[in-house]
Amino acid sequence: PAVRKVQDAADRVEQVDRNTRLALALAAYRQDHRGYPEKLEALAPNYIATVPGDVFSGKPLIYARTETGYKFYSVGANG
Repeated sequence: PAVRKVQDAADRVEQVDRNTRLALALAAYRQDHRGYPEKLEALAPNYIATVPGDVFSGKPLIYARTETGYKFYSVGANG
């Protein structure tokens, strides 16, 4: 059980790191283009080497532009 808790914590830390790098890439893109991209794929390779996926689902992060910015998120450990 302890090993599983350590792995869960490591997965959360990894996802936070990915989210942070992605947020910084989005900020740089916005600075250059005066808006956010339609799709995260527009960030690679100029703003981030590759678009990170969701650690928990193995799929792309959920991303959408909004009227005031954007939202993106992972499904999290509980899906």
